Amino acid sequence: MNRNHPPFPVAEGPGREAEEALKSILQDLLRTREVRHGLFTTIPLLLDVWVGDSRWMRPLSRIASAVMKKLPAAHLEKATASELQALLRDKDFVVKMGGLLPTLANTCTGCLGAAATGFADLPAAERENFVEKWLTDAGRGRSGELLTNLARMFSEMNRENPQWLADALRPGLRRMLMSVDFGELKETAENSRGTMAAVVEMANDEIWHYPSKVVLLLSLLPEGLNLVANATKASLQKLNEVPPDLLTDIFLSLLLEMDAAAIAGLLNQLAEMARKIDTGSALLGEPGAPHLPKAMSDMLDKVAADLDWQAVWRGRLAAEEVKTSWEEARLKCLLRNPDDFHAEMIGRAKISNLRLNARNRRRMLLETEVHEGVAGGMAEQLAVFDTQLAADSVNRVLETFNQIWEREPELCADMCAQFCEAINVEELEMAAETVLQGSGEAFRTAARSAVPGLVTWVCDVLQPEDDDFEEAAAQARKALRRLLMAGEA
Repeated sequence: MNRNHPPFPVAEGPGREAEEALKSILQDLLRTREVRHGLFTTIPLLLDVWVGDSRWMRPLSRIASAVMKKLPAAHLEKATASELQALLRDKDFVVKMGGLLPTLANTCTGCLGAAATGFADLPAAERENFVEKWLTDAGRGRSGELLTNLARMFSEMNRENPQWLADALRPGLRRMLMSVDFGELKETAENSRGTMAAVVEMANDEIWHYPSKVVLLLSLLPEGLNLVANATKASLQKLNEVPPDLLTDIFLSLLLEMDAAAIAGLLNQLAEMARKIDTGSALLGEPGAPHLPKAMSDMLDKVAADLDWQAVWRGRLAAEEVKTSWEEARLKCLLRNPDDFHAEMIGRAKISNLRLNARNRRRMLLETEVHEGVAGGMAEQLAVFDTQLAADSVNRVLETFNQIWEREPELCADMCAQFCEAINVEELEMAAETVLQGSGEAFRTAARSAVPGLVTWVCDVLQPEDDDFEEAAAQARKALRRLLMAGEA
């Protein structure tokens, strides 16, 4: 080795140790038959390249080649048992390599850093010319040709035998699965939880010593979003330049190329999974008490134990305020441009019409297609509908209302009074008169079709009966009698 130009600093300290470690590693590698065989095969070729057309150097090359041929055959034969693999499994060699890797990494990093520093010191024009030349000359189109050839090759292979890749990967994947201890992976993941949390906490502690750098780092987020938004806008802009019929044809062609059977199979498997989870929950739980709701309740209890509900509700209220502010700002923006406001109102009305039309079409479809099967399905749906649960829900609402009114009668009465007092009765009267005068005849026809039956039913309900509500019914009959007598008078 040339002492004047060592691969590592050797003046003193770690450099000398790195050089000695490199010597030892090279000696160990040269003792393996694979490395010696590679050298004995490569050296004559290197000598031929080194000699070239020189008449004076050719004799030296011949002498060296003759020496290589006279070496023991054991040095040239291919190894039957891999000495190189045995060396790489040797603990001492691994320790040597591990000790040298940081030095090699630091050396490579230092070289790259020095090259980057030198490149950064170049004038801007030279840097641009260098990058432009590298991007222009690199490959000279060969990368595209390589990609095309690879794509053509894989396309032909896939067309001839769609299973070739799966068959090629299967043995290696099987060996990997057989050799991997997934229990160790799970244990590693479990044991790494605290380690990774500590690393993240350490990184945050260190970076927050420099708040300005944190701000600059966070400022990359909107720039990234801006980049994605601009790229998406440019792509969609070009796509929108396509004529409508062609764009629709492209969309439909993409839609028709989707594998409907695969999508249906996915939905079927998801539905079956949901069914099995529900069945398993019933089997694991007690009769009438599935296990899944209990497990979810226990988990939510653990979450709620450490959850700051005050902060949660403050955050929710803040989100609602932001939403309200957004709607208000959007409305103000629309109001500044009457055309936009008009388009908003028309659009909302059209959306309502579409939804109503969809409901009407569904009703019409049910009416026109009510054959025996559909009628039976609708009847089964009504039979499955649990009226008791609906009634229980109404009962709970009524009970809650009554309990609140019983506990805070004054508060509830005040709220009702405030609500009623807040209503502008003059506007209400004017609205009623406007509606009745403008469409009174139409309302009268509808009222005459419905009110007589309603009045008859009310009179039947108020008939005297021996029950708990007779007292209230008697008072209602007296009030009605007084009203009728006053009208006759």
